[in-house]
Amino acid sequence: MPFDMTSSNVTFNAEIKPLYDESGNEIDPSIARGVYRQDTNEAIAACGPSTHLIQHHQILNPVLNALADLDFKLEERSVNRDNLYDLQGKKGAWIQYETTDNGALMRSTIITGDFINPTGSTTYLDQGPDVNFFRIRVLNSHNGKFAARVDFDYLRLLCMNGMTSTVYGANLYGKHTAGFKIEGMQAKIESAINNMHTDADRFGLYATTPLTYEEASVFLRATIAKKLPVKWERMAKRREVSDKHDKIMTLFEQESQTVWGLYNAMTAWQTHGEMMQNTNSITGRISRESTIRKALNAPQWHQLMAA
Repeated sequence: MPFDMTSSNVTFNAEIKPLYDESGNEIDPSIARGVYRQDTNEAIAACGPSTHLIQHHQILNPVLNALADLDFKLEERSVNRDNLYDLQGKKGAWIQYETTDNGALMRSTIITGDFINPTGSTTYLDQGPDVNFFRIRVLNSHNGKFAARVDFDYLRLLCMNGMTSTVYGANLYGKHTAGFKIEGMQAKIESAINNMHTDADRFGLYATTPLTYEEASVFLRATIAKKLPVKWERMAKRREVSDKHDKIMTLFEQESQTVWGLYNAMTAWQTHGEMMQNTNSITGRISRESTIRKALNAPQWHQLMAA
């Protein structure tokens, strides 16, 4: 289902009330309850007996307030490749509100004018400057599809990849069965922006470290596309692992033959790669981010840099 850009879908309040079956009988609340929009009284999700609602605005507002306190000029704008160059280098932040399932799922993206160009060049593979904007993503759901979270990473303008970072300890995560604490948001955002200097140096090293096709393949086989046990040989999971390797290597061939090129190939697969059937696109990409983050922290990745 396409995402709705209407910001009212992130400002409404939801509440938990009894859930009814098709015959109008109340379902045992120890089995399931309903999540309803207070503004329309529409049921938008079912939840379990231990769920605690986190309103979309309860997680969004502290982020926006923190940016305002840091003197960022906030605007609601569509985040796309055509207009982001206008933001580059400015003390501003653009936010794109997105919801689906009548507001049950929320994914909002905030881009600031802070950026990294790891190659230092005005063009990368004849495609223009390789600009990577600082990004904050705020996610929440009322239907249990994913936990409430605030993530910090980058958005690569050339291909609109989400650039997973291994540095940030500021990412916030909270299950709806345990609540969500977002104290000190301004300090976390400020720390994440300051960490850009660390990432700028790291990305610059990636861009100047050559990498052969064989070295990239060996790395993937040891991490993201690690060979599975023989007992899974006929299972779809084994085919999926092989598919990961081939798709990322195809993307790597289109990049510079450097560690930076492999990093971009992995994040391109993470952001744009086709999902398996019946996999929610948001939860699928969150899972892929976790996979890539583990790979970037693996000893094999550090060995690439030392080669």
